[in-house]
Amino acid sequence: MTIVHEAFHRTLRHGEDAMPKRVSREIVVERMTALYFISFRDLLDAFLQCGSVDEMARFLNVDNGLIYARWLALTPMEQAILNVCGRSCIGIDYRDPVRDGLSRIA
Repeated sequence: MTIVHEAFHRTLRHGEDAMPKRVSREIVVERMTALYFISFRDLLDAFLQCGSVDEMARFLNVDNGLIYARWLALTPMEQAILNVCGRSCIGIDYRDPVRDGLSRIA
């Protein structure tokens, strides 16, 4: 999977001299790649079983960039499902932030 991901970057001539249009195109390709390789059901399973993005990437056999791209590509309905699941299944309390801005585990 990582080879396919890197091939997209090579095809689009990813480099230091990237222009805004090229960067925008890469973001779209990254989003499409993430949607293709990581279904919402797989993301939900990884969210429930793993404690970090690194663990989720290993669980789904993808790289970290695709996990972040998939998080950014969530629809409002998918976000709502993850919020509800985070509260009821894992015990994350989104309403009561702790001092350093992190959510408190119930």
